[in-house]
Parts: sequence; C-alpha cells; structure tokens
Amino acid sequence: MEYKPVLEIVFYKDQNYFLIKAIGNLNVQDITANLKEVFGSQNYKTGMNGLWDLSKADLYDLTPESVAILAEEMMELAENAEKTLAAIVSEKSINLGLINLFTEHFQNDHTEIKVFDCLNDAIQWITQPVTTARKTSSLN
Repeated sequence: MEYKPVLEIVFYKDQNYFLIKAIGNLNVQDITANLKEVFGSQNYKTGMNGLWDLSKADLYDLTPESVAILAEEMMELAENAEKTLAAIVSEKSINLGLINLFTEHFQNDHTEIKVFDCLNDAIQWITQPVTTARKTSSLN
C-alpha cells in the first residue's frame, strides 16, 4: 500500500492568505499539483499571501535539482501576482536546507519570503500589511 501525503489547503479570505498544511513525505509532483490547485482555485485572489506549514512534512525525496524546478514552477504560477508575502514553517533542520535553497532559487521582485520555526509567528507575519516586498530568508 502506497502512502500518499496529506496536503490540506485552507483559504482565509478575510485575512488575505491561504494555508497549505503538509503531512508526510512530499515529492515534486505532489507539491506542483498542490500549487496548481491553489492558484487555479476560485478561492484564490491575486495578491493573496501564502503560508506553507511543513512542520510535519518530510522533504527527503527532494533534490537540489527538484527544488530549482519547484522554484521555477512557483515563479510561473505567481508571475502576475501583486506584492505578496510567503511564509514557510518547518522545525526540521533537514527541511530547512532545502527550503533555504528554494528561497535562493525563487527570484521574484514582488514576493517576500521568510522562513519560520513557529506557525503562530508565521501567521502574525503573513497577516501584516505588505509595504515593500523584498526577498528574505531568515529564521526567527
């Protein structure tokens, strides 16, 4: 029996963000399909911020090459977006290396990316008003 990861998507329209909560082992195909589902949803609005909770996800199957592919896919999907914030949450040090690699590959002038080890801190940051978008990658 093959184990499928859980990728739950919740839209918080009143706070202008969506949450992707991932549980289990993720691969490029799962993540790409999930991103297309988010950006293709009638609940998604241009300029909506994104929050990825990877605290219960395993990224063992991702390689540096696949991370670069994901960054390219994400840039294409978010190509016409307004200034947005993207928060990524992970407590696992093995995930953090790949996440930081993703933020380095993701070259997008209108999205600010920040990495957190606490979901509440990420929610607080993601719901703030966006003033000047700049690319960052730092742990709080």
